[in-house]
Amino acid sequence: MLTNNKSDPCHSINLSFKNCMVRVPGSHNLECVKRNNNSLGPTTEVKVIRRWDGDRPAINWLLRDFRRYLIQEKIDNNIAMRERKRLSPDTKTMPTKHLWIETLLDTPIDDYRKYAIRRIIAPYLINIRKLAYDNAFEITKKWLNNCDKIKPLDFNANIKIKDALRAANRVGYLHIGFSDLKSENGELYKHISNRIRNSRSKLIGCRVCHN
Repeated sequence: MLTNNKSDPCHSINLSFKNCMVRVPGSHNLECVKRNNNSLGPTTEVKVIRRWDGDRPAINWLLRDFRRYLIQEKIDNNIAMRERKRLSPDTKTMPTKHLWIETLLDTPIDDYRKYAIRRIIAPYLINIRKLAYDNAFEITKKWLNNCDKIKPLDFNANIKIKDALRAANRVGYLHIGFSDLKSENGELYKHISNRIRNSRSKLIGCRVCHN
């Protein structure tokens, strides 16, 4: 940085104490010798261009300019980084959909409704799909209404949904993984797995019919 990329690359790349060296006046530069058909001459000799006059100038001025250079370089890098992010959306922040949870939202169940809202649906809609509170509430309420048709709910749906969504938004916790669901709630895991398996079988059947 101090030389503004004008230093000898052979001795500035991978610089360490082991490869630091000083060219001795009167010696010959090996690379120059090779370019001169392996012959020594005036063009290969290391010469003293100007002798040091013994003056030791204060380093403060150099440090000030170097510090300004580093600050400006950091500003330029930050601007370039923000521009790259603006032009190329960050896939880590893009909403994601998970097949097994989307399958659950399309599947009314007669049990484990409160568990599903708290451990799966609320954190999924808020922290994975990044939906607004109202949208997440509508999706969850629609799912519970369908569940109520299978077996009447024994709790206040609005209160349960609000509590779960607010907790997911406040704490920022994520939904349980599908493999963990198998050990924590085997019945619900089996129900969702069967629904996914049946959907895939119907899809394959439709493809065969069209072919």
